[in-house]
Amino acid sequence: MPTREQVRERLTIRVQNRLQFYWDRHYRVFGLMRNCVKPVIVRGILRRRTRRLLDQDIERVVEWLHDAVMHDAQWLQNVDEAGKPKKIMKCASIEQLLVEVAKAERQSGRKFRPQATCPGEQCIAVLDDGYTIVRLSTPEALDWEGDRMGHCIGWGRYDHCLQNPDSSFLSLRDRFGRPHVTMSVVNRRYVINMQGKGNRRPVDRYFNILAPFFSREDYKLGLAAFDLGRVLDEDGVWHKLGELPPDLRVPGRFNLCHTALRSLPPRLYVSGCLLIGSSLIAEIGEGLDVGGLIIGDAPLAALPPNTRVRGNLDLRGTQVSHLSNGLRVDRHFLIGATSISKLPDVMNVGGKFNLAGSAISTLPSCIPDDQVIVTNDRTMLAGEFRERNR
Repeated sequence: MPTREQVRERLTIRVQNRLQFYWDRHYRVFGLMRNCVKPVIVRGILRRRTRRLLDQDIERVVEWLHDAVMHDAQWLQNVDEAGKPKKIMKCASIEQLLVEVAKAERQSGRKFRPQATCPGEQCIAVLDDGYTIVRLSTPEALDWEGDRMGHCIGWGRYDHCLQNPDSSFLSLRDRFGRPHVTMSVVNRRYVINMQGKGNRRPVDRYFNILAPFFSREDYKLGLAAFDLGRVLDEDGVWHKLGELPPDLRVPGRFNLCHTALRSLPPRLYVSGCLLIGSSLIAEIGEGLDVGGLIIGDAPLAALPPNTRVRGNLDLRGTQVSHLSNGLRVDRHFLIGATSISKLPDVMNVGGKFNLAGSAISTLPSCIPDDQVIVTNDRTMLAGEFRERNR
């Protein structure tokens, strides 16, 4: 049986995890919630005075504290030996806190409720569990979002973006109108930024809430997977970077730069470009199919068998030293300044094959004589290249 102290510790963690969705941006409100309200709630649950912790009750307390801080309420100065307001610490449960909230409401003549909307907001989608997607279209809406989320979207910094009809700012709101994720969209459908409160990565639960919206409305993620720690596949399912499955199909660009991944699964399909520069990726499974491939300084030494690149492939300056059979490059292929000395027996290049600066002196039979070859001194056909190096 756990001791009472162990029960208290576990309960405190659970309450803190619950309250983290309600932290206010103002540092004083944050401190009051964490250091004063949290222990009061834990005390009430342990003494069985609180049977159920309701969202609307927590929200009323947060709004009450925010109002008190903004108006420098007198009771905030009346503190105990630990420097905590006596008005809060005398309460034995959240129910007693709500009594204090009700008194303040009567004295002020207004209800402490979150402002669900502000001028310049437009609901564009209704999601599960009462969540909505709101478009922010005025400077006032950006200010309100920035104030509630604790990041820099407001106060004029991004107001000029509102003039671009192809750009927009979206906000994920819960059923009480509270914002939880702010998104920047360009070219109408490319999400280039997703921020949680305080510019932190959004909480896991919100990724799952947003996935059906992204899939249904055909939004593409234009931000690095490193920023999110996961990727959204074509079916609207999130996959954490450390748990990428075989046959993964990623819409749009897949940016894995600066990640700690060491390998990628077989038969990975990316409709756009795959970027792995400044990552630890040293191995890719067979059957890679990408719109483009930028390797940069990643420690990848070999392209996997049956690799297809639907755009250009530039290996110059990379650590790639081996090309496997089945390589297909639909456009131009550049391999200068690499240690590649032999080409695979089975390969296809749809555009120009640039060998300038490489050690290649012979071409496999799969390269047709009319293939355009670029060398150090000039451009020629593969047939002439073979004659010259015979």
